[in-house]
Amino acid sequence: MFAWIIAQQAWLSALLITLVIVERYALKSLTARFIYGLWLVVPAALVAHHVELSQSVASPTVLNSYIVTPLQHASTHVSMNWEIAYWLVVTVLLLGVFLQHAQFQRRIGAKLTSTANVSNASLPIYESTKISSPMLIGFIRPRIVLPSYLVTQHNPDTLALMIEHEHVHLRRHDNIINAAALGCVILMWFNPLTWLGYFSLRRTQELACDELVLANKSATQRLLYGKSMVECASRSQLHSLAYSYYGDKNMMLQRLHNMQSANRGHIVAKVLSILLAFASLTLIATTQAGEGHNQDKTDQPQAVMRIEPKYPIEAAEQNISGSVVLRFQIAQDGSVNNVTVVKSQPAQVFDKEAVRALEQWQYQPYSDPEHEHLVQLDFKLSNDVQLPDLTERINVTSH
Repeated sequence: MFAWIIAQQAWLSALLITLVIVERYALKSLTARFIYGLWLVVPAALVAHHVELSQSVASPTVLNSYIVTPLQHASTHVSMNWEIAYWLVVTVLLLGVFLQHAQFQRRIGAKLTSTANVSNASLPIYESTKISSPMLIGFIRPRIVLPSYLVTQHNPDTLALMIEHEHVHLRRHDNIINAAALGCVILMWFNPLTWLGYFSLRRTQELACDELVLANKSATQRLLYGKSMVECASRSQLHSLAYSYYGDKNMMLQRLHNMQSANRGHIVAKVLSILLAFASLTLIATTQAGEGHNQDKTDQPQAVMRIEPKYPIEAAEQNISGSVVLRFQIAQDGSVNNVTVVKSQPAQVFDKEAVRALEQWQYQPYSDPEHEHLVQLDFKLSNDVQLPDLTERINVTSH
C-alpha cells in the first residue's frame, strides 16, 4: 500500500493545487456548487489512472540483474523498513481521530427535541447544550443536531433554514464524503497539499450548501439566514474534523460575502472548466496506458521498492559468492507473486533468502498479471568477484 500511495503523489498533488486555486480565485465565475462538483475529478482520476485502455502484448522475457553484498543489505534493507514503519505508526495515530468522533457523539448527549418550533420537520431533530452550531452527526445513522439555544430562542422560519442546510448535507451524503476524504488525507499525511485540499473541499462544501438553501429565497429569509450564521460564529467552538459545521469566524465572513455576491456563474467559464477536467482525466488515462504499452514492449516494469536480501552468514564466513535466477509475476497492484527459482549456483545456498526478499518487492501497477519476469540476484562479497552467466543455460517461455 505504501508504495502505491507514493506512486500517486505527483499527479494527485497537481490536481489538488489546481482545485485549491480554483476555489480561491474562481468562486464568482463558477459558483461554489460547480466547484464542489469539480472535486469528483479526484476519485475519477484514481480510476482513470488504473484503467486499461489497451490489451497487453506479451514480449520476450528480459532478465534484470542486481548485486547483493553484506554492506548493501545493512544500509538499504534497514532504512526501507524504518521508512515504512514510520509511515505506519503516524498513520495509525492519526486514525485515532475517528475514535474521537465516536467519543464526541457520546459526549454531546444529543436528545430528541419536542419543541414546537421544529415539530414540522420531515425527520426527528435532536438538540444539545454542548454544541454551538447545527451539525450532521454520524455516518451509519446520521442525525441532525441543533444547539439548544437556537431551538428555544429562534423563530420557526430561522430554524427551518438551518435544518434545510443540514438536510442538504444529508441528501448529498456529505458526512460520508468528509469521512472518506479525511481517511485519504490521513493515509497521505506526509503531503501537505492533501491537508490543504481537504480544508478547501470543506469550505467549498459549506458554500455550495448555502447556495442551495438560499436559491429562490426572499430577501427576508436571506437576512434571517445571515443573522443565524453570525450568531453561530460568535459562539464557535472547535468540533471534530469529519462533521459538517458552520465554521469559525473567518469561514463565516467568507460565507456571508458569498451570499451577498451570489450569482449563477459564467457559462463560458463552466464549459472551459469541464473541458479542462475531461482533458486532465484523458491525459492521466492516456499516460497510464502509454506507460503500460511501453512496459509491454520492453517488459521492464519499474520497481518502486526493493527489499535487499540478507547475505547468509554461513556463506559469508566461508567466502562463498553465487547467483540466483528467479521467475515471478507482478499483480495489478504491483505486488510480486509466484516466485520460483529457475537456476542457482551454488545450489540451495542463496535460494531461500533470494525468494524471501523478492516476495516483498513492490512494482508500479502492472497491466498483465500473467506475464512472467526474470531477475538475477548476484551475491558477491566484493565487486572483484566474477560470477558465471547463468542466462546462457536458461530456456524461458513467455506467457
